[in-house]
Amino acid sequence: IWEIPTVGAYPLYVNSAARCIRYWFRLLKLPPSRYARKAYDMLLLQDSKGCVNWVSKVKGLLCSNGFAFVWMYGEVGNEKLFLTEFKSRLRDVFCQEWFSHMENSVHFSLYDCHKSMLEREKYIEVIDKNNFRKAVARFRVGVSEINGHRHRFSLSPAARNCPFCSGLTENEEHVVFVCPAYHELRQ
Repeated sequence: IWEIPTVGAYPLYVNSAARCIRYWFRLLKLPPSRYARKAYDMLLLQDSKGCVNWVSKVKGLLCSNGFAFVWMYGEVGNEKLFLTEFKSRLRDVFCQEWFSHMENSVHFSLYDCHKSMLEREKYIEVIDKNNFRKAVARFRVGVSEINGHRHRFSLSPAARNCPFCSGLTENEEHVVFVCPAYHELRQ
């Protein structure tokens, strides 16, 4: 439930995680005789026996983001302030992991050179033709029709070669800067 989402969805991830923690706070305030609290206590017991369930996910979410003390004590002084801090931490962790993934990925090396901030790119508004915008976005993330993308997992390195230039790999840099077949498009 709390795996790293796509870039555009991270606010949804943050809000859904915060809603789960808010609900957890509400459950802890219920009297032990309420069914919701009894169900929570049952899940807590299962978690203590090693079964992974919703309670395990809440505990993992809090502990992995530096809030293990909240899990241990089961309360915070000001819930609204805590949830604001919690959301901020989730955004920061998400951004760090995203940038780390981009930096360490061979597949996204060109994209990483041009994507310095986690925000909507200007070409989305500037390029008004929808198909061209889609093609540029696909090219930047490495899922276009060039041979370097199409045959990325091919065992034959020759499959990634440019059909116009002999012996050169058709990758992003080749298409954008080198290949004479794309000269007019570059202009």
